[in-house]
Amino acid sequence: MLRPPLAGPPVTASHVFERLVAASDRWRVGDRTFAPEFCIGHTRLLADVGRYLPRGSDGTIAGWSARLSAMLGGQAFGLVVDDYHVLDTPLWTRLSQFVCGLYAHTGLPGEQAKAALFLGNYHRTPFGLHRGRSSNFMFVVEGVKRIRAWPDAFFRGKEDLTNRLDYERYNAASVVLQGKPGEVIYWPSPYWHVGEDAGGLSVAISLALFMEAEPWTDVVLAVQDGLARRLRSRARRAALGPAATTRSLGALRSALADPALEQMLVAARLRHLTGHGFVRVPPAAPPRRLSDREIVRADATALIRWARAGRQAVCSANGLAFVVPFEAGLPRLLDSLSSGRAIRVGELLAAAQGRTGARRGPRTALRRVLERLLAFRALVVEPSEDTAG
Repeated sequence: MLRPPLAGPPVTASHVFERLVAASDRWRVGDRTFAPEFCIGHTRLLADVGRYLPRGSDGTIAGWSARLSAMLGGQAFGLVVDDYHVLDTPLWTRLSQFVCGLYAHTGLPGEQAKAALFLGNYHRTPFGLHRGRSSNFMFVVEGVKRIRAWPDAFFRGKEDLTNRLDYERYNAASVVLQGKPGEVIYWPSPYWHVGEDAGGLSVAISLALFMEAEPWTDVVLAVQDGLARRLRSRARRAALGPAATTRSLGALRSALADPALEQMLVAARLRHLTGHGFVRVPPAAPPRRLSDREIVRADATALIRWARAGRQAVCSANGLAFVVPFEAGLPRLLDSLSSGRAIRVGELLAAAQGRTGARRGPRTALRRVLERLLAFRALVVEPSEDTAG
């Protein structure tokens, strides 16, 4: 158990409810970017899921729970939302701040970081006892959360209990971790674990850190993406055979020789760094123009990094990335931002351009960089008299 490393839970129950209602409303009209796993007892529901998701009319998580209890005749239920942080930018920001201090000692996760939401009144984790590959920090948001855990060595040589519920005979060898709102439960990756009822409805966010590296994953994914694009562009309804094999090999050679492969690899590594190990991150905000009079500064919580890739520059912040033609003023622009000082956009661009003066091309390109960083939430626009009203 860890005493509150943050000033209270990373988010409130009312905040979680609002985010779930917004995502559930999108789900009900066909948006499947939100992937809720709703369980009744230990059975995952696959049909009519939308009926059981939160609605604004429920008012609160407690109100939603009361509606479900009536619908289900008192049966226990659970809602699990994997990659919940993608739906909740404020949560992702707070978790990023939390892991920054941790990574100073452990380094970035070799594979990924992700946060899942666990909400319900289930008696035990819907999918039963399991052993994950991640180290976990579970932030209790509401109610009381209980985790029962065993070291991996305990179950070696015993029957496989993965996703089973008949583990009680081994309870004496377990450790019980119980937390209240604002507290954090931690268990390392080798541990088997299961959530248990600690007295009704609970809300918790589990931050999972997959620390072991997956060698060459970024290379494989980059080549796979390039290969898929080439095969789609040559798609024909041809029978499998030598011709299809030749075509696929040709596409693979082209993908490996493509200069864009370097950009994709650089972008993947920068996203991993600036996204604090999270593979999926909240999407960019809608773009908007920045005028010369506006005052901007780098967000203190955001990492902004860039790297050359041939004649291009890859810029990244908050786990997102974009590619632009390299401009000589780009390093000066990003160096100025790294100072954390608030400065007018026009002054920032003029300083970055240096001797190129007021040439329109570079200035426009550098302004677009600032606008992309603003959409990535890496810049903050400060209020000023010139832009007020």
